[in-house]
Amino acid sequence: EERRSRLLVELVARIMHLPRHLGQHSGGMVLAAGRLDDVVPLEPAAMPGRVVIQWDKDDCADLGIIKVDLLGLGMLQVLQDAVPLVRAHEGVEVDYAHLPPDDPEVYDMLARADTVGVFQIESRAQMATLPRMRPSRFYDLVVEVAIIRPGPIVGKMVHPYLNRRQGREPVVYPHPDLEPVLKRTLGVPLFQEQLLRMAMAVAGFSGGEAEELRRAMGFKRSAARMEKIERRLREVMARAGSPARPPTTSCWGSPRSRSTASRSRTPPASPSSPTPPRTSRRTTRRRSCARCSTPGRWGSTTPRP
Repeated sequence: EERRSRLLVELVARIMHLPRHLGQHSGGMVLAAGRLDDVVPLEPAAMPGRVVIQWDKDDCADLGIIKVDLLGLGMLQVLQDAVPLVRAHEGVEVDYAHLPPDDPEVYDMLARADTVGVFQIESRAQMATLPRMRPSRFYDLVVEVAIIRPGPIVGKMVHPYLNRRQGREPVVYPHPDLEPVLKRTLGVPLFQEQLLRMAMAVAGFSGGEAEELRRAMGFKRSAARMEKIERRLREVMARAGSPARPPTTSCWGSPRSRSTASRSRTPPASPSSPTPPRTSRRTTRRRSCARCSTPGRWGSTTPRP
């Protein structure tokens, strides 16, 4: 029995962090100049007559293979069908390429949160934020869509940005070198590219190192990977005199692992696709981490300050 237990532990250690299953991207395609099987290994898919590549998308990116993700949006069909309907019922010819980008009536409508049926800003969360945001230009809409996401919400970036926009709080920056990076968002990091530029500005990361940081934050099994990059980031920041707080992240700071070593119910990772956030009980339900007893929130994928 002792030998069986020892062998079991050894086998578990060998299969730890291996994927439980293979997932297929419904709209992912790999492009090649010649035959695809001369570039990557292929295997039959579950559907007859279909094939998939055997390599992970990140491996393809590391090798410089061109990968394209196709996104299908029903709203595009609505826009296409709207043109002949407006022509038939209103007698107006609509040309989307020449719509005025700063129509004041449109922004007045948005400030009233009259956005039922308006793509990306029709959710209750968006409608509750629009009267406080009061967008007056296109970039304001970019921020509006970006700010109502799991990352900014869990990271408590929504209220600081809105308060600064309304003049209730002063615009401050964690470090003078970050002002060019965060000026457009009033000192509050909201976009992924800002994360890359912040690492390059205060830690001297190269473009490749900053990209590695971005991928580690979105990788499903990024705990060890993120810890390694974070250590290097803090060391360089400390040498450069940048403010680096001690690492106080809990287990909730890492995305959910889908490996065979972790099949228990853990907080799911926030989606990376630009779909509107969904309201559910899982987004507000709290529990404590079994390993570090730190209170957490479902869906948290960012380090807690």
